[in-house]
Amino acid sequence: MNFQGIYDDIKSRKVKQAYIFHGKEEYVKDDALNKLILLLVTDFSDFNLSIMDNPSPDEIISAAEQLPMMDERRIVLVKNCELLIQAKKKKDDGKQKDEDGQKSDEPQGEVQQDDEPQLEEQQDGEQKKGKYSDAPLLNYLKNPNPSTVLVFFMRGKCDTRRKIYKAVQSMGGVVDFNFLSKQSLSTWLIKHAKEKGGILGKREAEHLVDIMGCSILDLTTELSKVLAYSQGSPVTIKSIDLCITPNIEQNIFHAIDAMLDGNLKKGLIIMRSTIENSGTGAEYTVLPAIAFRIRLLSDDKRCKKENALSRMFTEEELDDALVALADLDIRMKSEPVDATLMLERILLGLFTGKCARRANK
Repeated sequence: MNFQGIYDDIKSRKVKQAYIFHGKEEYVKDDALNKLILLLVTDFSDFNLSIMDNPSPDEIISAAEQLPMMDERRIVLVKNCELLIQAKKKKDDGKQKDEDGQKSDEPQGEVQQDDEPQLEEQQDGEQKKGKYSDAPLLNYLKNPNPSTVLVFFMRGKCDTRRKIYKAVQSMGGVVDFNFLSKQSLSTWLIKHAKEKGGILGKREAEHLVDIMGCSILDLTTELSKVLAYSQGSPVTIKSIDLCITPNIEQNIFHAIDAMLDGNLKKGLIIMRSTIENSGTGAEYTVLPAIAFRIRLLSDDKRCKKENALSRMFTEEELDDALVALADLDIRMKSEPVDATLMLERILLGLFTGKCARRANK
């Protein structure tokens, strides 16, 4: 379920006996966890809240089987559980050569120790013994303690192939904290502004998202500045632009997107506005952001992963643009140069004609 599901569980006070919190939206993940703890742990938090960092399955089960102290429920919070960590960290073991100098016969795209990730370290040439088996924890999840809510809290994404993940998923307890869409973020910001005593319209909320990107942490931080500046008056686009330092990388991506969509003029306006509003030295951040986006197109072209965008250009055109950006980077660091004008010329050279054809399609 998406993270709205956990808020619905908290609001209805009908929480499940096991959850996995994972995904890229860390701000909302932390907020949901705090609200869950406030709901369930009202007294004796020292006894009714157990926080563990990468414990063994036996330690998790031991904590989960304890009864709450003078309360109905207790929470066992497991952070960074090894049994849910991305398995790609284990791939290197499968790539070692055998004694005859031949590579392992196991496919490198698969993970041998999917269900039982081994915790191994090298010390003085010897390998530590020991392995975490997920079997005891899987048995516990089949018949969990009804007075315990077990929460696996992961930073970023967990490995969805693991049996622990699938067991909790079957209980309806996997919560995906992914970035919201622009429309959902705008709705969330309008509601958040109202809770803080401010007035934020849809158009202004979308403008804020355009400037800052999809991170709710960044958006709420900047919105607080705008609301303080507005002092109860409706937030305007002008007040947003006055209060917020633009996210340069995000704006440059919007500029390149506009050019790829056939609107060269709009893209150049966004780029120049970003440089002018970001203060001295903004060009040094804008240039690598442009180069990164062009390099993505070039990589798609070379790897034969062509799409409608990369097919607009030849490899030579993309290479020429990257070389021109590299040359400009050297000049910017060694001599006075109008970097904004030079960036515009490079982009005009790359996109002129391409945008016109795409706009006419």
